[in-house]
Amino acid sequence: MGHDISKRTIVVACRATGVSTATISELSGLPTRTVNRIYERALEHGFDPNSRSWNISDAMLADARRSGRPTKQTSQVQSQVLSKAHADQDGHAKTCTDIAAEMSLEGHDISHSTVWRILKRAGVQETTPTESPV
Repeated sequence: MGHDISKRTIVVACRATGVSTATISELSGLPTRTVNRIYERALEHGFDPNSRSWNISDAMLADARRSGRPTKQTSQVQSQVLSKAHADQDGHAKTCTDIAAEMSLEGHDISHSTVWRILKRAGVQETTPTESPV
């Protein structure tokens, strides 16, 4: 979903007090389907709109877990890649494949494309070869 907990809390509270889905959608900027889905998920996770005191917990409003592979781009790996991206002693620029190979020797199994994504996100520019082949 990607909406913060406070917006979800407002949606659930408004729906529980009888405000229409269309009105909540208009005020919050969320599609009506999203408003309905947030409220239904809160009900599934134990929210009772008929109770005397509302106890809306974060667990009732939490975003669903996403499937997929966990990222290998931890902050430690990113900082190591960025430190290795600088030129070596001879002034030669390293390729993404070279950096990935160095990282694998240190126990971090990442590919050259992952190195490229880290460098691109950090704003490192491509460089031209430092010396031309003879």
